[in-house]
Amino acid sequence: MRHVLASLLALTHARLAERRGFFELHMDLQLDEGQVLFVTRDYRIDEDVALLCAAVAPTSASCPSIAKTAASHVLDRCLYLIHLGTDDGKAACKWVVADATETEASPPEDDLVALVDAYDAGPGLEKYRHYFEVYERHLAPFRRRSFRMLEIGVADGGSSVLWRSWLGPGLELHCADINPRCVAGDPAATTHHGDQADPAFLARILAAASGALDVVVDDGGHGMRQQIGTFEFLYPRLAAGGVYVVEDCHTSYWPSFGGDGPRSFVEFVKRKMDALHYFHLPVASDARARLSAEDVAFARETKAISVFESVVVFEKRETAISPTDLAPVIRGSVFTPGVGQRADSTAGIGYALYDA
Repeated sequence: MRHVLASLLALTHARLAERRGFFELHMDLQLDEGQVLFVTRDYRIDEDVALLCAAVAPTSASCPSIAKTAASHVLDRCLYLIHLGTDDGKAACKWVVADATETEASPPEDDLVALVDAYDAGPGLEKYRHYFEVYERHLAPFRRRSFRMLEIGVADGGSSVLWRSWLGPGLELHCADINPRCVAGDPAATTHHGDQADPAFLARILAAASGALDVVVDDGGHGMRQQIGTFEFLYPRLAAGGVYVVEDCHTSYWPSFGGDGPRSFVEFVKRKMDALHYFHLPVASDARARLSAEDVAFARETKAISVFESVVVFEKRETAISPTDLAPVIRGSVFTPGVGQRADSTAGIGYALYDA
């Protein structure tokens, strides 16, 4: 094993060096003298294989073509071993697909915070610590399920690795970033490059997914136009029972991001809180007059808005509601006049202030 690592690291390629922890964790191999092992779980497979071929057998052009043939299998998250040796002075390449029973991933960790604390090797990851507690609360029900998720904001790609480890193999993960150099660290994820403020770009992501998105995490540009515009486009298209998360909402107080004014994302959230209570607003109220048809749809479809420090989470209902669905539960037979607010059973309305 040490011989294999030494051979790989001798190539002085940064990405190969970064994978050292992965090799040490998963590889227990015996190689013939003179052979070199290469492992990839990466979309840059052609580039990496070509690099290794050039280092071991500069005159050979056969390895990259073999890599192209097998590249589609990377999505299966198996380990692929390339043995490079010599055969009558010519480079020899061979793909070996590891037995699935030997390479099956460990079950996802239950404790997301502990998983983050143990993540000390791999693509970079940067989030405020309390964000992970928010995710444990709102995304835990999706674990070990088949579902679709979009994370906007890739950076070094480490968060995609974390999502895969914690949420499990049923996750269909899409990642978006405006920077073409940013690629998801999870090889099974699909990376999209474009501007989140462009509805056409968001529409292409939706078209690429196998169905409606169940989870959206907006950790993108953090500008007011980006956060609000992305929400207005994606939230109505989010699957029933879905969760929509916006990170770093403190930029609503920063003028450099377009915040610190009435058009900030936080002010937008306050208006959505008014919309959430639409069915309880008197007809003649100013709060009701400010709401649009989109706000009424939001009220019917939204179960909750949870506001944390710098994070806002929207939860969609499984089924859209009507006013009568909000009538209180009334049980018992003895009610004291003047105590409480007895519902008007003929109208199905729970509170006297309600005015349809």
